[in-house]
Amino acid sequence: GFILAILYVSRRAREFGVDADRMLDVILGGAIGGIVGARAYYVILQWDYYGQNLSQIFNTRSGGMAIYGGLIGGVLIGLLMCKIRRVKFMPALDLVVGGFFIGRWGNFVNIEAFGANTSLPWGMSSSVITDYLTQHEAELEAIGMDIDPNMPVHPTFLYESLWCLLGFAFIAWYTRRRKFDGELTLLYMMWYGAGRAVIEGLRTDSLMIPGTSLRASQVL
Repeated sequence: GFILAILYVSRRAREFGVDADRMLDVILGGAIGGIVGARAYYVILQWDYYGQNLSQIFNTRSGGMAIYGGLIGGVLIGLLMCKIRRVKFMPALDLVVGGFFIGRWGNFVNIEAFGANTSLPWGMSSSVITDYLTQHEAELEAIGMDIDPNMPVHPTFLYESLWCLLGFAFIAWYTRRRKFDGELTLLYMMWYGAGRAVIEGLRTDSLMIPGTSLRASQVL
């Protein structure tokens, strides 16, 4: 997904008045910021656990990377890199939001980010899913989700991937029609935020705002 995003940005850089070589530096810096931000966001929202297990904060192999944190970290470090490399920030951000849409299939490989039970023909199941739902059944019931671990579940990663694919196609088509710097960024925020707010309600692994029954990604 990262390589595809770089190829997309490199191919369209000239349309945004951005130097492709300088933009690559911005992307690489933003990627580092995105990784740190993704982990930090997750750790903060799971501080009840990580506060008691500080050594696990850096154990990313156990999971725990959040897209919204990645976006925040990536944009902040991207802004810094734009200043260092003298790249106009808003055109650069409009350029990279198309690349933000590419992803989600790592969740399929890892068998994660799935949803609640469904009787739809594309429902998915596996022993990993059954074990996860069995272990977290009480927690899910506490937030109003009635779960049967032995039934198929919504492939929510697929829903989000398809929603993002449509968003990518729209952004790619709309690029030459944009009227001001920052317009594509606003469109991305509206498109992704709307889809995520709906899809998040189906998920069984949502990060919750501490002390509430509110899903952090829906609120944000």
